[in-house]
Amino acid sequence: MVKYLIIGIATMAFAVVIYAQNSCHLRELDLCVASGLASGQNLPTTIAEINKQCQGLKEMNDCIGNYSRRCSTKSMREFLRSITTQGDVQSWHQNFCEKDNSDERQQYLKHATCLNQAQKEARTCMRDLTVALDRAINNDVEKRIPEMCCAVRRMRKCNDDIVENKCGKEGKKYMNQMVQSIAGTRLPEIACRDFDPTSKKCTSILPAPGTKPGNTRSNSVLSRLLNTYSAL
Repeated sequence: MVKYLIIGIATMAFAVVIYAQNSCHLRELDLCVASGLASGQNLPTTIAEINKQCQGLKEMNDCIGNYSRRCSTKSMREFLRSITTQGDVQSWHQNFCEKDNSDERQQYLKHATCLNQAQKEARTCMRDLTVALDRAINNDVEKRIPEMCCAVRRMRKCNDDIVENKCGKEGKKYMNQMVQSIAGTRLPEIACRDFDPTSKKCTSILPAPGTKPGNTRSNSVLSRLLNTYSAL
């Protein structure tokens, strides 16, 4: 769960930084994410672990919210609020984090052990995404979107393949439903739908899988947070 929420929140944080004021520093976002990471490095497999991670992730979300209020424009704050306050996001959070015996928790716990094992293997997918994002953010604007779309689509395919191999089609279906509920938006999928990660268009512009990151202190907040996660 940490990984999926960090991806969603880090994506929003990345957008915030684009519009950040000079008085704000990226180090503040690092400290925000530390509270989420401290709540658990793996997917929770018990009610007690779920409660611990939910508390840590709430603190992280509140911290990033405070940062965005100080460091982003009004229009950007309204955009972020429109994502985080959608009905599906609020409903999922209430059912998962505020109700000990909810159907959402019981459904999650059916898959938790397997997804936890798959998540450890999927950290290689995150490292490849980090390397690609670092290169994309330093590239020309016209090349940036294709590279980022190809990188995100490759990461999703890599993750899906690992989860399906470990947990079967049912496990992969549940994982994708959970990610959709947490993210609250299909914008990345819609914007990047024409970028097949196995196509020549993508394979010709992406760093090869397994390429080591060259800059662990990237200017990209998203890649920095994912790099922190994949190193755990």
